[in-house]
This record gives sequence, C-alpha cells and structure tokens, in this order.
Amino acid sequence: MDVLIGAGGKFLLEAPQQVWRSKDEEDSLFVAVFAGKPMMIMEGGEDEQSGFELYYLDFKSTKFSTKEAAKLAAPAFARAVLEHMIGLI
Repeated sequence: MDVLIGAGGKFLLEAPQQVWRSKDEEDSLFVAVFAGKPMMIMEGGEDEQSGFELYYLDFKSTKFSTKEAAKLAAPAFARAVLEHMIGLI
C-alpha cells in the first residue's frame, strides 16, 4: 500500500516545520508545525496556572516553567504523541 499526501496535508507538510510563530514574543500562544500538524504552546494552559503547556493532536504536556523550555521539549513531545498513537492501533 502506498501512502499519498492529500491536498490539505500537502500545504502543511510543505510549510516550514518546527518554526515557532506568534503575534509577538510577549504573546501567550505560539504555533509551529510538526510532521504536518500544528502544535501550540499556551501560557497558563487549560487551568490558567503559571507555566507553559504543549498541545499536539489533542494531547497536552505537563507544564514547563518557560516557553523556551517548552520549545526545546516540543520535538520529543511530538515523537511521544505519535508513538502513543501507534500503540492505539
């Protein structure tokens, strides 16, 4: 079986991967593309407590003390999420 890229996936897979974007450096929301899917860093997260959380494919991380720490952990978090999803099959 061949794996083909659909039209919607082509756009995100051709976008720069792992490049964080926000309105400005003081923003509480940062977005980057990992493996063709968006990942977010949110300050405060869902519970609005201090810290930064990663969100990817409906999974979230534990809190990080800085957004820089969250950015550094993002590739490992993406791999962990994808490996977890493989285990669900």
